[in-house]
Amino acid sequence: MNRGLIPMAHGQATCRGQAYRGQVATEFFIYAGVFLILVIAVAVALQFTQSNEIGYFEYSVSKENGQSFPDAVHLALKGGQGFTYVLNFPQRVLGYPYTIYFDGNGDSGRIFMTWFGPRGNFTQVYPTEPFYAEYKICEASGSELKSDVGENKLNITNDGSKLLIIQKC
Repeated sequence: MNRGLIPMAHGQATCRGQAYRGQVATEFFIYAGVFLILVIAVAVALQFTQSNEIGYFEYSVSKENGQSFPDAVHLALKGGQGFTYVLNFPQRVLGYPYTIYFDGNGDSGRIFMTWFGPRGNFTQVYPTEPFYAEYKICEASGSELKSDVGENKLNITNDGSKLLIIQKC
């Protein structure tokens, strides 16, 4: 009796069970391969989305930190003669230093913040009212403040004709 054997050419015989096992194994590896490709595609898409969100988060935090400088200048200008405001600022944002450049002497006031983050330099411009100022800032060229140099406090005083922006070294 010839149970389960399939006659082949040249007098060979094969078992049906072995043929089905080979087919099942092949199908399993095809399905497993397709599943792994899908898992990898989803992981890459999530990584891409997350890296974009991290960049936006860094941008938002640095921008919000920089906003305190024009707010302080505006407050000192509106406070009038004799008004002094002490601005405490972080020396680093997310572990990286930044510079603040005051440009108030002109038709329109501006403050520039350049943050030296992990994805490169990011510069933000903040508009302010025009103002004249005298600067006493540590290791600065003119009106440029380096966040990680000196004390992290600025005294901004309105003397009626100009702002005095002073940082202790």
